[in-house]
Amino acid sequence: MAYTDFGAVTPLQRKAYSAKILQFGRDGTILFSSKQGLTGKSANSCIQVITEITKTSRGDKVIMPLVNDLTSDGVAGDNDQDGHEESLVAQDLEITIDQISHAVRNRGVMSEQRTVVRFRSTAREKLGNWLAQKKEEMGFLTLAGRGFAHKLDLSPRPSSSQLPALAFAADVTAPSAHRTVFPGTVTATAGLSSTDTLSWDLLLAAKAKAKRLNLKPLYHEGRETYIVMVSPEQARDLKQDSDYVSVTKDAGVRGGKNPLFAGSIAMVDGLVIYEHNKVPTNTGNTAGWGAGGDVKGAQALLLGAQALGLAEVGNSEWAEDNQKDYGRKPGIAYATILGFKKPVFEDPVTGTDEDFSVLSLYTAAA
Repeated sequence: MAYTDFGAVTPLQRKAYSAKILQFGRDGTILFSSKQGLTGKSANSCIQVITEITKTSRGDKVIMPLVNDLTSDGVAGDNDQDGHEESLVAQDLEITIDQISHAVRNRGVMSEQRTVVRFRSTAREKLGNWLAQKKEEMGFLTLAGRGFAHKLDLSPRPSSSQLPALAFAADVTAPSAHRTVFPGTVTATAGLSSTDTLSWDLLLAAKAKAKRLNLKPLYHEGRETYIVMVSPEQARDLKQDSDYVSVTKDAGVRGGKNPLFAGSIAMVDGLVIYEHNKVPTNTGNTAGWGAGGDVKGAQALLLGAQALGLAEVGNSEWAEDNQKDYGRKPGIAYATILGFKKPVFEDPVTGTDEDFSVLSLYTAAA
């Protein structure tokens, strides 16, 4: 009888499988998919990807340079340029990296080659989807300043989870003091009521605050642009706001291509609005917001350029094992090295450490 050698996969095949999983891990997301245009290697990207290790005096590091727009008035006439230069880089941000991996194992005997191929194909698809979901989850947690010990709905992660043990999990920082926005006169989540929902007025207030604080915008066709991520509940409330309905109808293309009718993306007054089910909420926490702790809400995110740093270093790895149960239950493992960090800098106006390009918008969202 001929036996299938499950380990007989070439290095080139392993590399191809790993590359496909990594690509799926990008394209299966909104934050990191090249199709969405939020991710790139330039400083004008909402999420800047760093793929190279920089040699420093303290060893090899993944460095993300924070680059502000130039603000100097320049030099008049033939006056000397010496001594009037302006720094391009505000500061260098170090991104901690770590390996994250996952594996799957077949439950029974695999005696035919087509079964082996099917298992590999299924494993590639499932591991790719797992990577996409975990990257998206960690990206939103980092942007929102929520520790990896909790899920996106603020429910506690199981004690068996190893996500909080990742080296870069310790670098997550809470939203800074001057980078939060609330409806009306509310100044904290404890002051929210069930009627304090997302509105067009709140988005305008957030945009005005972002511009006043000099949050670095993205540039779309020469226009300053910010990205806004809202939860499905916040999107529902926004679409029921009469002012939003009016401006979206006037700003968008009428008919089937109008973003309001499509229910996906709206681009209005320099704000590109995404609806996403991984926008952080408090729905999994027994203690809600509001004075009575009974208000369910969500934390929308307004993002500018360099809102998040993503390090992807080295080659991902695909490994196969057929040693379990005398070779009858083979397994496949995938590992990749990455890291996340939300840039924080010392604000020259306030003198405090502030999020570089993120605003958090807290609203009720039941």
